[in-house]
Amino acid sequence: MNIWRGRPARRLDIDVGQLVADELGVEYEVLDMDFGLLIEALKSGKGDMIGAGMTVTDERAQQVDFTVTYATAGQVLLLPADSTITSAEELKSGDCTVTVQANTTGDIYVQDTLGISSPLQFKNAVECAAALAAGKADAAVIDSVAANTIVKNYEGELKVLDEMVTEENYALAIAKGRRIWWSS
Repeated sequence: MNIWRGRPARRLDIDVGQLVADELGVEYEVLDMDFGLLIEALKSGKGDMIGAGMTVTDERAQQVDFTVTYATAGQVLLLPADSTITSAEELKSGDCTVTVQANTTGDIYVQDTLGISSPLQFKNAVECAAALAAGKADAAVIDSVAANTIVKNYEGELKVLDEMVTEENYALAIAKGRRIWWSS
């Protein structure tokens, strides 16, 4: 069984995929791919599951089936350590440059809820953080798990606001109509 996951690696996703493979009695291989390409790869049969901290959304559920939720997290604001921004609402002014991981719920939140039509889009959360640390943006809206890991790597350069701007359920995605033992 192959499991696609977006970069950077998320240990939880890999471990959950391994549990599924063990239960099914099949070999397990983890393959890397950009997050925005995952659903199309799955639909075309290039993998068996997606384990990428993928949020269950109605739009995605039209294209893939989801297993039961294995984690709940959400999107947060990642900021330079000296930033005076105190809430996501402040980003609505249009005076801030915001980075997002393309094709994620963070990207959707920034465009639909905050009304920022052209955020700086990157392939992954690590690239968002690098742009933020380099002064190319004022804020990043990214997954809380990734944000908390990134802050540790930037030792005092970046911070995460306590406010979670979205709450999301993560599940493995499988091809439409394909059932495994713990599908919903």
